[in-house]
Amino acid sequence: MADAPIAPALTQRQLEVLRLLGGSEPAKVIACRLEIAEETVSNHISMILLELGCDLQLEAVAEAQRRTLIP
Repeated sequence: MADAPIAPALTQRQLEVLRLLGGSEPAKVIACRLEIAEETVSNHISMILLELGCDLQLEAVAEAQRRTLIP
């Protein structure tokens, strides 16, 4: 991940999903809180993983925290 850009192109909604993932919220709860479909949350998570170059959600949260994208 050393070659990864400092600020990936994450949307505001993706950052919201990422923050909730950081709080260990499951996709179903995130969908409810953001009033979007669970499938949409899954799509956002897929894009987050791709943008951050991660394979796992926990890894993406840690990487986002390292890059100070989320607290």
